Amino acid sequence: MLTPESTQTERWPGWQRVLFRFFFIYFLLFIDPIVFTPSLPGWKYIQRSYWAALDWTVRLLDRLLFHIQPVGVTLPVNNGSGDTSFAWAQLWTWVLLAAIGSLVWSLLDRRRPSYRKLGYWLRTAVRYYIAFECFLYGIIKVFCLQMPAPSLSQLATPLGDFGAMRLCWMYMGYSGPYEVFSGMAEVITGLLLLYRRTVTLGLLAGLAVFINVMTMNLSYDIPVKGYSMELAFACMFLLVWDHKRLSSFLVMNKAAGSTRLYEPVESGRVIRIGRILLKLYFVYVAIGAPVFSDASRYKQLHQVTATPVGRGVYAVRTFVVNGDTVAPSYLDGSRWKDVIFDTRGRGSVGSRDTTFAWKYGYGRGLFYFETDTVARTLTMTRSATDHTLIMRCRYEIPDSNVVVLHGRLGRDSLDVALLRTNKQFQLEKWQFHWVSEANR
Repeated sequence: MLTPESTQTERWPGWQRVLFRFFFIYFLLFIDPIVFTPSLPGWKYIQRSYWAALDWTVRLLDRLLFHIQPVGVTLPVNNGSGDTSFAWAQLWTWVLLAAIGSLVWSLLDRRRPSYRKLGYWLRTAVRYYIAFECFLYGIIKVFCLQMPAPSLSQLATPLGDFGAMRLCWMYMGYSGPYEVFSGMAEVITGLLLLYRRTVTLGLLAGLAVFINVMTMNLSYDIPVKGYSMELAFACMFLLVWDHKRLSSFLVMNKAAGSTRLYEPVESGRVIRIGRILLKLYFVYVAIGAPVFSDASRYKQLHQVTATPVGRGVYAVRTFVVNGDTVAPSYLDGSRWKDVIFDTRGRGSVGSRDTTFAWKYGYGRGLFYFETDTVARTLTMTRSATDHTLIMRCRYEIPDSNVVVLHGRLGRDSLDVALLRTNKQFQLEKWQFHWVSEANR
């Protein structure tokens, strides 16, 4: 690959020039500058046209060459996963386009001896892109928003019912200090990448951070495997430019001078002012805006909203459908076995009733609820954003441990009497111990 010395010489070897052209095109597609450019009049039309052309190209190449999905099967996209067949087809599309583009570029520009200036701009773009992702994922972890603490419904779910990713998510979210620590590692990496003198340290830190994320994604089947591998590769790509200096210091125990890989290739007062303004804009977009947004979301999520229905696990004492009492039975999946009311309007039922939301439920029907204390009604919807009505019912609270619901679930009338249990979860109540006399 390229070396710091080779960036300053008059002529690069042919293989270096070909590799540079390939990776220049690949990272141009990977970083996707169309998304990061400011919104100008008519720019959204250009963005939509670009995305439509990319979508068409990916689907065409998959149908003709890659065959990630069987012939005739539509490539799913934008479903919350980063490892969809579309995402993998897109990755191979970038590789193929970069290979074709570098071949054509090499034929048309074979006499050019080096790409010193273009190399600087490529390294700068990749460096700032890595920093942007570090801030994006790091700041949200600092506010403990990416991996929330296990909910009451999750605590009530048998461990064996969880998928690998959800288990990992709860493992991270259970400990706020650990999640903040993970986020700070990414934020510090991003800060190191903003300054030319600390870029190398930032890349080494970023490589450690993203290899850890990549390993976690691969080990727990978290559907961001491809993207985490690409970010780790981006760090390695920049470090390879500096491999002689790094090997001298880290392996051969020899003195290593400073690098000029990230020194600007253009000078002048206008250029300097432009760089400062662009960096300030980057700091606002990558740090300021996420901090403000995540802090507002953190404040909103931690507001205590008093509801007449107290938080807890409620056993279903009576379950009456259309006037008929349904007895408890393990064979009846539609009868509610218990109901959980949690904070922030979240809840779940121990039932297989498909009226409720099942994504991430892992054996429990999920719902969001709101109460109207004037009309004494309780409204259940499928999620905080999907306001599809599940059930609207009148509630009675004879005492602090009993809740009675009267309403309709689908076409059936429903009368449910709930009794608060004394169920306590050891994991939720666990305290930190400096001194531990026994192994737990």
